[in-house]
Amino acid sequence: MKDWRERERFEIGRVTLAISKLLKRNDACVPGKTNENAYIESFNGKFRDECLNEHWFVTMAQARRIIEAWRIEYNTERTHSSLANLTPQEFAEECLARREDGVSSTADSKSWRD
Repeated sequence: MKDWRERERFEIGRVTLAISKLLKRNDACVPGKTNENAYIESFNGKFRDECLNEHWFVTMAQARRIIEAWRIEYNTERTHSSLANLTPQEFAEECLARREDGVSSTADSKSWRD
């Protein structure tokens, strides 16, 4: 059992680093050090609970297909409280629209959606 847990911890670390590389960021946190980057740890928990734990991947092609479908749903259909209860896609569109209008935008601003 211990050997299985060590492999799982190793795989989670690999997934964290892979996601960080995909995002072209160098701030991947060490697995188990949740205070280093709360956003990625929160994402990792959701990704693990809602996608990885729900499927048994037989092939890499199947894993890519299922993970991509989850990613699209996560970014286009699900609202995020940290983004003023918008989907990431809606938030990005509003930021672009505000940038074109010359208005500064942040998710924490009280007048952001007024």
